[in-house]
Amino acid sequence: MFNYSEFLGNGAAAGLGNLYHAQDERTLSGTAGTWATQISVDAFGNFLKEFWPDVRRKLSRRKLPS
Repeated sequence: MFNYSEFLGNGAAAGLGNLYHAQDERTLSGTAGTWATQISVDAFGNFLKEFWPDVRRKLSRRKLPS
């Protein structure tokens, strides 16, 4: 199921984060870029959480005991 709370929460965080910038630096494209970065980082983190055990097992060269 789509994670609406994370998607919208990241958008709200990006919008609120603009309050720390000067008035002339608050742009829609800057907010969208920040939002996209947050979504990308979260997606990558979730991907790693899900598949890291499989990746680690593939990269491990240790032989299992018989």
